[in-house]
Amino acid sequence: MPVSPESALPLRVLFVDDSELDVELAARALRQSGHRIEWTRVETGAAMEEQLAQGGWDVVICDHNMPEFDSVSALALLQSRGGDLPFVIVSGMIPDDIAIEAMRRGARDFVSKDNLSRLAPVVEREIREAGNRAALRQAQASLEHLLRFDPLTGIANVDFLLEHLEHRSAPEQAPFLLLLVDINRFRKIMHGMGMVLANRVLRAVARRLSALIGEDDFVARASSDRFALVLSGIADPAGAEAWFERLREAFAAGFSIQGQDLYLTCSIGAALHPRSADKENEGLDLMQHAEAALETAKRAGPGQARLFHERMAQPEKGRLVLEAALYHALVNHEFVLHYQPQVDLATGRITGVEALLRWQSPERGLVSPLEFIPLLEETGLIVPVGEWVLGEACRQSVKWAQAGHHNLRVAVNLSALQFQQPRLAESVAMVIQRSGADPRNIELEITENIAMNQEEEVLDTLQQLRDIGVSLAIDDFGTGYSSLSYLQQFPVNRLKIDQSFVRGPAAGSDLSIARAIVAMGTSLGLEVIAEGVETADQRSRLQECGCSEGQGYHFARPALPEDLAPALAQWR
Repeated sequence: MPVSPESALPLRVLFVDDSELDVELAARALRQSGHRIEWTRVETGAAMEEQLAQGGWDVVICDHNMPEFDSVSALALLQSRGGDLPFVIVSGMIPDDIAIEAMRRGARDFVSKDNLSRLAPVVEREIREAGNRAALRQAQASLEHLLRFDPLTGIANVDFLLEHLEHRSAPEQAPFLLLLVDINRFRKIMHGMGMVLANRVLRAVARRLSALIGEDDFVARASSDRFALVLSGIADPAGAEAWFERLREAFAAGFSIQGQDLYLTCSIGAALHPRSADKENEGLDLMQHAEAALETAKRAGPGQARLFHERMAQPEKGRLVLEAALYHALVNHEFVLHYQPQVDLATGRITGVEALLRWQSPERGLVSPLEFIPLLEETGLIVPVGEWVLGEACRQSVKWAQAGHHNLRVAVNLSALQFQQPRLAESVAMVIQRSGADPRNIELEITENIAMNQEEEVLDTLQQLRDIGVSLAIDDFGTGYSSLSYLQQFPVNRLKIDQSFVRGPAAGSDLSIARAIVAMGTSLGLEVIAEGVETADQRSRLQECGCSEGQGYHFARPALPEDLAPALAQWR
C-alpha cells in the first residue's frame, strides 16, 4: 500500500461529502503533496456502502455535516463491514462532543477545511499505521496458529484438542466420540527408517485421518505417535465399533513413503460424550478416559480397540492415590525398617540381619512391600527412599554396636535404579560417615541381573563400594544369567541363594540347584547364604550341601529392632 508521494501506485480515496468543490480542494491538496490519486465522491449511506463493497480503497475522507448523513454514521457503516480502512474527518466545524464520540468510535484524525495542508501528512500517517496494524494482526494470527497447530503435520495440537474438548463437552452440547489412535511399533519404525522418513509417516497418517472425517469433526496430534479424532453425532457403542473398523481399514491400505510400502497397525481407545465424562463432562476427563481405554487396548495386543468403561479407570485412580500417598509417606516419615536375622546353620548363632522396608500407613496400616515397592521403582522414589533405608540401617548398626553387638552384619538392598545413580559410591560413603557406622558391618545387596548387565561399569562401581570397606552380596542368585568369568572378577563376598531353590517345585527333592550354587560359591571363595528357609528339614539339607548360613521364617520373621533384642542378647 503506498504511503509516500514517491509511490508509483495511485492513492485511492473515497470521499464522503455533499460538496463537490470541497472534494476538489481536498484532492488538489493531496496532489500538491506529490500523490497521484483516484477518487470517488458519495454523499449518502447507500452510495458509500456500494463503493465499499467494490473494495480497493486506501482511505475514507468524510465531511461531518451533510443533509442526509454525518461522519459518525459513515464511520459506523464502515466499521460494520469490518476491516481497518483509515477514516479521516475533514470538516469546517464539528462540535466537541461529536468529535470526542467520533474518536471514541475509531476516527483516526480531524482536518479543518481551512487547513488542508495537514491532509496529506495525516493520510500518509494513517495508511502507514493501518499497514502496521495489518502486519501485527498477521503476526498474531501466525502466533495463534503456532500455538494451536502441530508444525509437523499441520493439524491441531494437543492444547487445541483440549480446548476443543472443553467447548464440546459442555452438558448442552450434542453427543460425540473421542478416539485416540496410537501407531504400533512407531519407535522401531523411527529407528529403522530414520527421523526424516518417520516424520513423513506421521504426516501421511495425519492426511489419511483428516480425509476420513467430516466438516463437523476434528483431528489432532495428541503426542509423538498418537492422534485424536473428535467425531460428531456418535452416541453409542455401535457407532464406536463402526469407527474402529474404518480406522483398521484405513491403516490396512498401507502407506507409500518415498517409494517404500509400509504397513502399519494401530491401537485405539475411545470415550463417548456424555456417557464417559464426569464433573459436568469436562474435556480433560474425557481425554483421560480415552487414554485409559487405549492402555487397555494396548495390553490386549497390537491392533486392538476398546471403548471406555468405568472399571478401566479404577486401577489407575487407585494407583494415583497410592503414588501420592507414597510421596507423603517419605515426607512424613511413615517408612520403617524391619530386620530379619541371618543365622549360622550349624550353631544357630545370629551372624547378621537384613533390613527390609515396610510402610506403616496411618490410614492403611502396615502395607505389603509387594504392593508399594514396584511403584517406588517406577516413580523413581526408590532413590530417596533407598538412601533413607541405608541411613536408617547404618544408624541402627551404631546402636547395636553400642549395645555390644560389634560384629553384627546389617544387609541393605540396592535397587537397579539406585545402582545406576552417578557417584553412587560417594553417596554411600557419605551416608555411612554421617551415621558413624563401621563400614565393615554394612553389606550391600544387588540382584544378579544388575551384576550381569554392563559388566565393566558394574565392576568399576562394585570396586568403588568395596574400597569404602563395605561387603557385597549378590541377591536372588540363580535366577539370572550369570557369567562365571565375570563372577570371578566381581569383588563380592557372598551369594544369596534365591528362595525358589530352597522351597517349592524348583528346589527339587535333593536341592540340586542350591547344591550347585554352594559348590560354585565355595570354589570362588565366596560365602553362601540361603533365603526362604522355613523348615528344619530344609535347614538340614542345606547343611549337607555345605551352605553355611540361612535366612527365613524357620529362624525368625522380620521384626523391629526392639523385638530382636532378646535373640541378639544370646549371642553377644
